[in-house]
Amino acid sequence: MKRRETAKHGDVKSKKFWDDQAKAYDAIHDEFAKTLGGKVDEQMSWEILKENLPEDKSAKILDAGGGTGRWTLPLVKIGYQVTLSDISSGLLRVAKEKLSKQGLFDRVELREVNITNLPFADDSFDFVLCWGGPLSCGDSERAASELVRVLRKGGRILIDAINRYYAALHRFEDDPSIAVKMVKSEFNGSPWGRVFGLEEFREMFEGRGIRVLAIYGRSSPDGLGVLDLLPKEIREAKEWSNETFSQLMNLMRYLNKDPSFIGIAGSLLLVGEKI
Repeated sequence: MKRRETAKHGDVKSKKFWDDQAKAYDAIHDEFAKTLGGKVDEQMSWEILKENLPEDKSAKILDAGGGTGRWTLPLVKIGYQVTLSDISSGLLRVAKEKLSKQGLFDRVELREVNITNLPFADDSFDFVLCWGGPLSCGDSERAASELVRVLRKGGRILIDAINRYYAALHRFEDDPSIAVKMVKSEFNGSPWGRVFGLEEFREMFEGRGIRVLAIYGRSSPDGLGVLDLLPKEIREAKEWSNETFSQLMNLMRYLNKDPSFIGIAGSLLLVGEKI
């Protein structure tokens, strides 16, 4: 799983971990982005994001736990202004360098903050984005409350979390008994942080005044367990024809909404609106 959940985002140890990883972080992501799963994940995520962005380009956007600006960068390129927050000064430093090189830094406010204690007033943002696993921090309940608190009524939130059942299957080889407890919701941890089932993820935000508009399975084929079923020559290719990639995208657009597949997705992506 190529994602940020290796350390718990809200913990003190997490700050040092990500500071230490800052210089290599983008290189790791760029390597994943060259794979079939990475390319599909990138495009599917961007499509979902664009569908839910405010029409007003002056809307206030929070990219919470946004690291080196993976999503902030394309957002400012299409005209939005973004507050990019993260617990890691190292990751934010990399983000600043990238934004400055492209002449975009004046459209972004960088804030080094803990997602469980956001220093923003209630209803500060029109749109909140929290992708890459920050919710799987040491205190997910408090983090969820904070993200909803700073979102204005009518604003949308896009947030992801690690899928309990996918994580349990990955844990089975190391500790089958823990894997069974994870499936039965008797154990909520994983090497990547807090895990969620579909309904508990939905209830976490519905209980905080969010109307859930959609929940998707992680768009990457490896996250949905689809990649291993594709022919080997497609899985291991370095390049793909436009037709092959286009048809795979069509397949994934269907699968990531289907409850049968969402249940084993690598992570869950919730789209909600504050009421």
